[in-house]
Amino acid sequence: MQASLNEKLSADVFVEQLNDAFSRGLNLRFTPSGTSMLPTIIGGQDTVTLSKPDVIRKYDAVLFRRETGELVLHRVIALNGDHLTISGDNQYWTEEITRNDVLAVVTALEHNGEEVKLSQPSYRLRIRLLVLKKRLRIFLSRVYHSIFK
Repeated sequence: MQASLNEKLSADVFVEQLNDAFSRGLNLRFTPSGTSMLPTIIGGQDTVTLSKPDVIRKYDAVLFRRETGELVLHRVIALNGDHLTISGDNQYWTEEITRNDVLAVVTALEHNGEEVKLSQPSYRLRIRLLVLKKRLRIFLSRVYHSIFK
């Protein structure tokens, strides 16, 4: 079972709705906004299903709240105990958060009108390659700038 949420809400109201859904044993489905998760998630178009973050794995997309109060949906690119390194799929900088900062984990995705199986090996491989490409680009950029200062 899942609840659906498609209206624009304040961060506080959204978190309240999310916690209410989780307390009733439901997942929450909504349409995120923004461009930080392109090309995987198209803001304003794709729909994600958020579940209680009982298990968080490398390459999962998670929802967390920054100290500014902003809600952010980004990908876990590294795990070190309770510490997570996260980044948007369309970004080259990272943030450090803890497992306790995670409000929810994406467990389903509807992309371009089609359901994407997040557990499917082809999807997991595509995400791993996306993260690898990002790391390679960062490395090459540092090498380039160290040579051509």
